[in-house]
Amino acid sequence: MSLLNTIPAESYVGTIDGISVVWGPNAIANLPTNAEAYKVELNALKSATEKVAVACARRIGKTSVRILYETISNPGL
Repeated sequence: MSLLNTIPAESYVGTIDGISVVWGPNAIANLPTNAEAYKVELNALKSATEKVAVACARRIGKTSVRILYETISNPGL
């Protein structure tokens, strides 16, 4: 599962709604572990992360966003 209007599942660089999105190596490396901890599909977590990052960039008027580190503080939520 992936959300609409996100970067393709196999890609970690792209553009969403005119905002450039680049995933950093640590974020890419942590994605599988975090998806497992939250018990969600990796693509769903990737898509949701991109949606939040793009929304934040748009809100503060930026044209690009870098996802540097994907982490969770409490997987028991």
